[in-house]
Amino acid sequence: MALLSEVSIREKMGRGELVVGGDDSQAVGAAYQFRPYIVVPGGGRKRIHLVIPGTAPPALLGSAAVEHGYVVEPRSLVWVRMLETVKLPQDVCAVWWQTNRLSRKGLMLVNMSLVEPGYEGPLACLFVNFGDRPIRISPAQTVARLVFHQLDKPAVSEPGAIETLKYDDDLAEVAVGGSSSFLSLNDYRVEFQEARREAEQELIRGREAALATLQKTIEEKTAEAVEKIKDPRNAWRSFAVAAFGFALLLAVLKFVPWIEGLWPQRFEGVVDASVASALQQADLVERIIQLETELERLRDAEQGQ
Repeated sequence: MALLSEVSIREKMGRGELVVGGDDSQAVGAAYQFRPYIVVPGGGRKRIHLVIPGTAPPALLGSAAVEHGYVVEPRSLVWVRMLETVKLPQDVCAVWWQTNRLSRKGLMLVNMSLVEPGYEGPLACLFVNFGDRPIRISPAQTVARLVFHQLDKPAVSEPGAIETLKYDDDLAEVAVGGSSSFLSLNDYRVEFQEARREAEQELIRGREAALATLQKTIEEKTAEAVEKIKDPRNAWRSFAVAAFGFALLLAVLKFVPWIEGLWPQRFEGVVDASVASALQQADLVERIIQLETELERLRDAEQGQ
């Protein structure tokens, strides 16, 4: 199976074969360089006609004509129907090939398919922008190349011709049923962003509720401690307990050997409890001051949020 050169491609084009409505200058090396005409973004948006500046825009319904090209966003998926059509004889097949210029930018052709012998009609390619930046497809640039192979014998099956309007309608239907991005990454990104916003809002609400609960608890405990200090009965009771504790402590220090021999465990617990009660009363005011300081710090932090 021989590969056709640009000379053979041009000769066959002169006989109305291979490329119909093409430009001889687009036959370069061992391929014909195709230019974009219709862009159909994935996800069902309307068709975009790329018009070469200075030419008349197409009068087609449901389409938009642009002269400056179409911008493919990162991870976006687009179908591109070529400006030229093909007409292959029974002894020639063709294969799509990626252009180095677009592939270096990240725009990759992902349906490098075979064009069967005898096919006549339009052609389209599926592209995905795998880069991190938008890529513009201009109407006059080469987006894909078609390499022609001469068969050793003519093929028997005949795929036949397909009308351009039907081809475009079928292409639009395929795009509607597909995703707007490769592996639906753009769709997943939107879902992840929404889930993240909901999680952040839930954390904020939980933090506010926890701060409110903590503030209420501090206020209740502070008020309770202040009331206990203000009540004369509590003050006299605390004073009596503290005095009794100190008296026991002095007695124990004076009669330790004798008391330890009688009730060592009992008096040890009484002395510890009395001393702890006295120390607790001495630290009560300091605890209240600490609670009020913490409450003030929480209020300042909440206002700062």
